[in-house]
Amino acid sequence: GHAVLKVDKDTEKRALLILDAIFPALVARGPALRFGERYAGSRRYALEAVIGGREVEFWLVERLEQTAHVETAEEKARRATYGSSWAPKVDQTPSGNFILEAASPWDARLRHRWRDSEQQRLEGRLGDIVLGLETIAAAWTEHDRQVQQRQAAQAREERRQQVSAARAAHLDGLAQDLVAMAKAADEAEKVRGFLARVEAKMPEDERSDAFSAWFKWATGHAEQLDPLSRPERIAKR
Repeated sequence: GHAVLKVDKDTEKRALLILDAIFPALVARGPALRFGERYAGSRRYALEAVIGGREVEFWLVERLEQTAHVETAEEKARRATYGSSWAPKVDQTPSGNFILEAASPWDARLRHRWRDSEQQRLEGRLGDIVLGLETIAAAWTEHDRQVQQRQAAQAREERRQQVSAARAAHLDGLAQDLVAMAKAADEAEKVRGFLARVEAKMPEDERSDAFSAWFKWATGHAEQLDPLSRPERIAKR
């Protein structure tokens, strides 16, 4: 991440004075200010203005200037001994110029960075900064609304697909059940035909108790096989 405040000791007082001017200007227009860890125990901090219920994170840093590194005597000696001084190629030094930046939606294309220039310092742009933070907060609110709309649309589409898949599976189950009932009806009809032939072959006076019990069971089994014996159960939802 980035630092909430990153300035040199020599410019620290000016940085604090700028923040001391921005904070009451924000609070006077309604927003609350919040500073703390981004996530509990993360040791990474954020400074936010809560505007219209939406947080806008912002930070103040001092721009660094890069200059070609000039080797020290120690580095020259190290180079002479080891062939390399392992010194950096450039030095970064505080420039005295500040940049105040705020996090804004990537697609909002709003001004989210204010910097010192030769024409004007940040102290003279505090009003623009406060209004800019409010504009960014409105953009975040709209961004959140659009995200929620996309998420809701995605949830509806996922639900539609789930319902469609469930309906297709159910219709497939109905088709399988229909074919199974047709086969069962044919099977029951075959069993009945067989039992009719058995009954014709077996005179009544020769039928034992065991035969009669089995024939009764077989007739009942044919009824159980045949869905037409219970037509009220044939149709399914």
